[in-house]
Amino acid sequence: MAEDKPEPRPRSAGASHGDFTPGLAEPHKPQPFLASHAPFITRLCAGVVLAIGVLDLLGWMLDIPLLKSILPHWKPMMIITAICMMLSAVALVSSQASRLWKRGLSRLIGVVVCAMAALTLIVYAAVLFTGRDPAWVSAPARPWTAGWPSSRP
Repeated sequence: MAEDKPEPRPRSAGASHGDFTPGLAEPHKPQPFLASHAPFITRLCAGVVLAIGVLDLLGWMLDIPLLKSILPHWKPMMIITAICMMLSAVALVSSQASRLWKRGLSRLIGVVVCAMAALTLIVYAAVLFTGRDPAWVSAPARPWTAGWPSSRP
């Protein structure tokens, strides 16, 4: 007499983690390479964004067109954009910190960046509806040299 072996049960869609079948990948487990290099990748991206913002501000301060815009016929990056980029880079790094106050700083910087973006949109809307630029938009790029004569001693 042969004993009947019970047939294996098919796995249901709601199987728990204890029902792991060898050879099948767990669906929500992060890849080891990305998980182990995530802090480095985060800091690298934040460093690149910070460098772009700093270079743009240097371009405005030193009047270097290449640093203000990549190509001469492109519009230059606005100073407010460079400042927001640098703040966002700081917020990205501080959001990965283990200390609670650094994560709070990250949120505060995010609110500041959003407020600056909202104010910029309000200025754009005002220009669109009134047709006039605000006084600070048409100011010279280097206001501290505006009163100096063309030839310095």
